[in-house]
Amino acid sequence: MSSKQLLEALDILAEYSNIQEYIKSFNEPQEFINTTNTNTNTDMVKQIDNLLDPQGIYTGGMWVLLLRNIHKALKGVITREYILTQIAEEKQKRDELDWELHYLELNRRRQEMVSADRS
Repeated sequence: MSSKQLLEALDILAEYSNIQEYIKSFNEPQEFINTTNTNTNTDMVKQIDNLLDPQGIYTGGMWVLLLRNIHKALKGVITREYILTQIAEEKQKRDELDWELHYLELNRRRQEMVSADRS
């Protein structure tokens, strides 16, 4: 899960104070999916799922990680500024990786040209 996904989820949840409060006050040892109060919690989890993962792309572990980070953000453990900093750092790492991959590809092509010239 990327910091950008976390920020997008927080922006979506900004309009849903009841869901924000549910996540913020969540305090069960079984994470967010396995809950004891089945009626309320199951309905709430379905609402959260429909809002944040309508395509069903999150795996169980990624889903729990997203909800844990939303929980931390809503409790003020991590701030929006921190998330924005993380997004910038992730972008820089991606850009560096893209440059490295581009360099490797250019080097591979050069090697192919040298091999072709030798033939």
